[in-house]
Amino acid sequence: MLEHSRWRPYGLSHFTSGKVTLLSFFYSTCRDPQGCPVVWSTFESVHADVQNDKELHGKVRLVLISLDPRVDTPEQLEIFSIGRRATQQIAPWHFLTTWSDGYIGQILDDFGQAAGRDVDANGNLQLTISHQVKFYLFDHSSWVREIYSGNFADPEVIENDIRTLLMESGKLPKTSSNGK
Repeated sequence: MLEHSRWRPYGLSHFTSGKVTLLSFFYSTCRDPQGCPVVWSTFESVHADVQNDKELHGKVRLVLISLDPRVDTPEQLEIFSIGRRATQQIAPWHFLTTWSDGYIGQILDDFGQAAGRDVDANGNLQLTISHQVKFYLFDHSSWVREIYSGNFADPEVIENDIRTLLMESGKLPKTSSNGK
């Protein structure tokens, strides 16, 4: 994986271990109202919940992986991270890409995530990418503990699941008061 503004590769586990992690896939030129805007809205809501709950500060990470490494280079993804720098200690965002379509294809296969470039009537590849909207919640040991699908991904449910994983790992007291 390549992180925004860095061409140094990391393994995906670098971004999914040590904290509870919410991960999804997107691409910056997506225009499908049922696609990437749903991803962004859900991530923004979860991020706001984490910001407002001091018990969650520094214990949750948000990871978005681009489906379009040709357009979403590390430099391009840096644009997304600029507005989130002030909250990096509270709930870091990581915008990731890969070297090529081949690399992202392997990752998508590992996640069981369907995605592919659209093709026109003449068989020519288009810029649009059809993809499922899924969210993956990892525990601090990098195990996928929950998968949420598209419009059924309720940020409140995700936050409750985050709290449950943190309680299981001893990072939150079991009598946590939902410290908002």
